[in-house]
Amino acid sequence: MPRNFQQTVVIAALFLGCALVVYGGILFGYQVFLWARYDTWASLPASYLFLEPPFPPDKVELIIRLHAEGWEFVGKDLEAIRVDHTVLESLVLLRLLEYVPGLFRSNDSWLARPSSWFGAHSSLRALLNSLSISSVSILLGIGIIIASALGLEEDVPKKQSAL
Repeated sequence: MPRNFQQTVVIAALFLGCALVVYGGILFGYQVFLWARYDTWASLPASYLFLEPPFPPDKVELIIRLHAEGWEFVGKDLEAIRVDHTVLESLVLLRLLEYVPGLFRSNDSWLARPSSWFGAHSSLRALLNSLSISSVSILLGIGIIIASALGLEEDVPKKQSAL
């Protein structure tokens, strides 16, 4: 592989790693901002990268309607909706999911409906539910940055010792 191409790939990977770390930090910051504003913490487990989040079945229509209207609640409106905490939490979650890629999100996948490898499914599902999207993004970004730094280090010519 040509040296310039290899360096370009390593530098591109370095930028990708930095972008993932920044994305994870911004997503977590936005999650904290929404929590401070609406007093409702909506968790973002990594499983939401692959599965649609569960919403209360009897409240789905209300959640969809309020989300479509933009639901900027202040004062009395917020107090009125806070009575039903599950609706407010679902609305905050929907607002967060606007910034999470849904490319792999499907309820027809093996992760949603396993037909084999049930033990692996349970382990993977537990792992994805215990990690947040922002932490996965940050950890993946740090891993890519470290791998890129090692790749750049290999490209640096080493001095020959005089011995």
